[in-house]
Amino acid sequence: MHRGYIKLWRKVEDSTIFADSHLLQLAVWCLVKAIHKKQTVRLELGNTHKLISLSPGQLIFNREKVAKELSCKPASTRKRMLRLESPEVGFVTTEKHRLFWLVTICNWVDYQPVDEGDITTEGNDRVTTGERPSNDREKQSNDRAALGSRLKTQAKSKGVTTLLKNVENVKNREDKIGAAAQTSIFALPKSDNPKPVAPKEKKAPKKAEYYFEWFQKLTKQYKVPVPKKLTEKRRESINARIAGGLTLKVLDEIEQEMPRSRFLRGEGGNKNWEGINFDFLFIRRDNWLKTIEGKYRDKDVKSDTPKPHQTATNASHQW
Repeated sequence: MHRGYIKLWRKVEDSTIFADSHLLQLAVWCLVKAIHKKQTVRLELGNTHKLISLSPGQLIFNREKVAKELSCKPASTRKRMLRLESPEVGFVTTEKHRLFWLVTICNWVDYQPVDEGDITTEGNDRVTTGERPSNDREKQSNDRAALGSRLKTQAKSKGVTTLLKNVENVKNREDKIGAAAQTSIFALPKSDNPKPVAPKEKKAPKKAEYYFEWFQKLTKQYKVPVPKKLTEKRRESINARIAGGLTLKVLDEIEQEMPRSRFLRGEGGNKNWEGINFDFLFIRRDNWLKTIEGKYRDKDVKSDTPKPHQTATNASHQW
């Protein structure tokens, strides 16, 4: 037997619900089960019962019963209902009780309005699915005819001024719609010379990127191995060294140690050692500390050796 119908709007394609078939199934189930007019229902709760007053757009939700109807697990049904309630979706609100939830569909009156021609009760089930489109077209035609009749009556009773005012209101509304369409990303520019868009301000580089760029500059000055890519492992290592005390001042001290150490520059005569590299300095935990403490300094270099003049590298340590 035909039990009436609900309105499903085409813009559901743009919603978060439409992207998840299980979520869409539960949302449609809610629309189908929600009542269309205020009534009181009897709810069986074990050995007792409870009378609950429901308003249009409300329904009773029990995850075990719904899971059987939708052929899924009760836990999954509960999670999907919570997803429908989340701020991201905002399809329903719930009032939670121990054995059931009272679910209210948001904006029910806006999207499921009750018209005189709507089929909302079992007594109206005489109309078949095949007849409904023709009834809808007939209703639309009658609505247009009624609107035309009202406008003619207004013109006769209140004069042409009222009619012109109505036309002006419609024209203003169409102008607003046209202006909104022109601001869309799909609209064409009004002129061949649109206003230039101001460039976005560049954000300051993150610390990991800054340390990586600093070492690349150092390799150009001392001809040591050049790192090609800032991998995730290297990024994590830099952040760990920063947490352990590595600062911009330390970078200056490392630069000051480079002229004092043939080992750091790769000039110690070992063919397998090309000099300090990025992983040696930052991935290994204490190597940066050993460097500034002079552990790799040449033996003939005294600790009070004058510091080299400031380079372009250490002059740019600014955040």
